[in-house]
Amino acid sequence: MTTRRTLLALVAAGGLLMAACGGSDGSTATTAGGSNTTAAVVDTTGGTAAPDTTAPSGPKILRVGRVTSIDGWKGDGCLSGASLETYPIVYDTLLRIAPDGLGPAPSLANSVEWDAATNSYTIALRPDLKFSDGSVLDAEDVKFSIEQWKAGPVSGIFYTTVDSVAIVDPQTLTVKMTGPDSFFPNLLMWCTSTVYPLDFGGLSEADYFKKPIGAAPFMVDEWRNPGPTETIVLKPNPNHWAGPGGGSNLEGIEIRSSLDQSQQLVAFDAGELDLVEVVDPFTAKDLDKTKIVAPVPVPITLLGLNVKRDVFADPAVRAAVSQAIDRESLASLLEGNGQAATGVLPVNVPGWSQGTTDYTFDADAARAVLEPLGLSVELVYDSASKTTAAAAEVLGAQLGDVGVDVKLSAVDNATSIGRASSGDFDMVILQLTAISPTIFDPMSSLFGLYYPWVGADGTVITDSYFGGTATFDAAAQKAAVDAMQDDARAQNAILGLYNFSVVFAVSPRVQGFAPFQYGMYYPDSISMT
Repeated sequence: MTTRRTLLALVAAGGLLMAACGGSDGSTATTAGGSNTTAAVVDTTGGTAAPDTTAPSGPKILRVGRVTSIDGWKGDGCLSGASLETYPIVYDTLLRIAPDGLGPAPSLANSVEWDAATNSYTIALRPDLKFSDGSVLDAEDVKFSIEQWKAGPVSGIFYTTVDSVAIVDPQTLTVKMTGPDSFFPNLLMWCTSTVYPLDFGGLSEADYFKKPIGAAPFMVDEWRNPGPTETIVLKPNPNHWAGPGGGSNLEGIEIRSSLDQSQQLVAFDAGELDLVEVVDPFTAKDLDKTKIVAPVPVPITLLGLNVKRDVFADPAVRAAVSQAIDRESLASLLEGNGQAATGVLPVNVPGWSQGTTDYTFDADAARAVLEPLGLSVELVYDSASKTTAAAAEVLGAQLGDVGVDVKLSAVDNATSIGRASSGDFDMVILQLTAISPTIFDPMSSLFGLYYPWVGADGTVITDSYFGGTATFDAAAQKAAVDAMQDDARAQNAILGLYNFSVVFAVSPRVQGFAPFQYGMYYPDSISMT
């Protein structure tokens, strides 16, 4: 159960985050810690509060610029950062990320409760739910949706721990798991867990996904020119349980995709865009600081060393490479919007723990090992981010200082991922984030993708992941994370470099914009003047 979740986390880090690696001072206060976010969620009154709508009159269309495009409308194909942002706006999920970013909160479901005696979750839906076409949303629709998730050729592997689904009554269903599973509530927040009407509302699957019927705050009005330069026009769902647009005062959302972020920022300065997603910090530092919003750092930039190649087969060589890296110097590239890595996991994610060891910087010790070897290696990295490119330059210089000749190979994001996944590299810069409030989310990316790519021994991380997600005990989960972090630093096949913030450019017209540290936001919290 690794491939799909790891791909999603990678592309959230790649399609959404590899374009920019930093931000300004954090605008949301969140701390990393050992919170057990997999306990039962019970709240019969929770939801998104309606924002103040007393602002001056005028068109309240949120105009958004982004550098990625959606993967169609099928939840099973949710790969890009754009899909991660957009699907929950149109479909809604049973749970959503809580406002503080530290756990789940109710959405279509009022509660999701675990029963250890039967290894099952009971899902209690809100009463009187409707889809955007006015049809009733009940347990039959959710059961049908879960069956679609399990059958998905891309994402279905995530739901293999779902054994069966039974309807108790129109607002209640039970999901029996194959065993103890503390991860399932987090899956219910993902863009892969989209809620569809039974039998796709009487439409063929192909016709349904041309213009889907959902139960989220907004609904699809237009989808023009699908692809890198697409425009998506959304309008408020009049049948949403919290009111049209989820109770926001937005009259619509217009999302414009373009590969040229510089043009988007020109449009932003001209007042033609209200929000630009994921601004590179090298660009953000030149923008009006009052228009920059960035959560606390979460994503991490990693360096993968190919253990399958002779140059890095020796653990002592990999350890020396790690010692040669001045992580504080790399973090300084982020203009104060990042921090030196102490491990290989994103920080500020519930359940994060550093482990019992730490990285050390000792150029002299590294030189003593590496300089006699006369190594010559290639470093592959995604050139789309100016920050990543700068980090590659600094990293090359640091390794050069200890006797390693580094050839820098700047490639596009797809080529970088392709070379990494095929093992065609000596060293490669990778990025990793979380998309839900549990550290086991990004851990799955490491053991499912990155460890195999670099040829690392996956014994400890696999045991840590499956052991951690099969228990609700916070101490046991922390021990699993610590073991994994220590093992990564012992192998030095994947090295943490720095954690960073995701930066947004936000117009003063936009009020209540509160992005999560995971690089996403809910627009129904937004009001516009």
